[in-house]
Amino acid sequence: MSSGTRRPPDALPQTDVAKPLMRVRSGTARPQDPFAVMQYRGYWFWIDQTDLASKRTFSFLQAFFAFAETGKAENLPLVSIPAQ
Repeated sequence: MSSGTRRPPDALPQTDVAKPLMRVRSGTARPQDPFAVMQYRGYWFWIDQTDLASKRTFSFLQAFFAFAETGKAENLPLVSIPAQ
């Protein structure tokens, strides 16, 4: 092992910080050509058509939830685990 100084993990330089997986934009006016858009409480929220990383993440989440959908809600048994 080297005797060099090590930084704690939370002291990484700004360039080592991960980029956000998805960027959702917002505003009071409806966007012109969004990839996905919705209005909520007087504001518009959208993913920009040119933001490939956000489009990919959003599409993955849509597919994930579609695969998780089973069709109808069933009355599954309830399992209780006592906590001490």
